[in-house]
Amino acid sequence: MLNVNNFFDKLITLSLNPLGGLRRKEIKMKKGIHPNYGPCTVTCVTCGNTFQTGSILKEIRVDTCSNCHPFYTGKQRFTQTDGRIDRFNKKYGIK
Repeated sequence: MLNVNNFFDKLITLSLNPLGGLRRKEIKMKKGIHPNYGPCTVTCVTCGNTFQTGSILKEIRVDTCSNCHPFYTGKQRFTQTDGRIDRFNKKYGIK
């Protein structure tokens, strides 16, 4: 696994050189002021699904995830339109 804390010790910026080409400049980050970034386990409270991501926290608990959210599962219902359809059918006597 890539050690992200060592990766971010140097920040490399590229800028255009007035004479043409790119100029590379390294900026050292200050030690001891940044939180430790590492692997994190995300747990869904609704369905119990877990997955790995990166964060400064060790564990994150979420209410819904992409496995149980109605928008992503295709089970989303439009309750407001159901009432409109029923009113239309009732108004014009359509069964």
